[in-house]
Amino acid sequence: MYRTKHMPKALEAVDDSLAPYRRESLLNALRDPDAAIYIGMSESFLRQSRMDGVRENRTPGPPFVRIGRAIRYLRKDLDDWLEKNRQEPNKGEGL
Repeated sequence: MYRTKHMPKALEAVDDSLAPYRRESLLNALRDPDAAIYIGMSESFLRQSRMDGVRENRTPGPPFVRIGRAIRYLRKDLDDWLEKNRQEPNKGEGL
């Protein structure tokens, strides 16, 4: 399983008696550095795409969750974004 330096403290705060979905949600909400690594892009790409929104000739960034000043990316959203931007290689047609 993918682990980050932020996870251990967050998981320690979640008591085993709490609902399992709470623990699962902590594993699925990624901060900027972890989300950037997960999708193979830079943190600055994520920041700029949040600020600039959709721009012509630019790849729009993945959806994010804002809670106050905190920004989080959900793994499902990142996976969907990667799939949406997936391109098949040219098969040599038209050459």
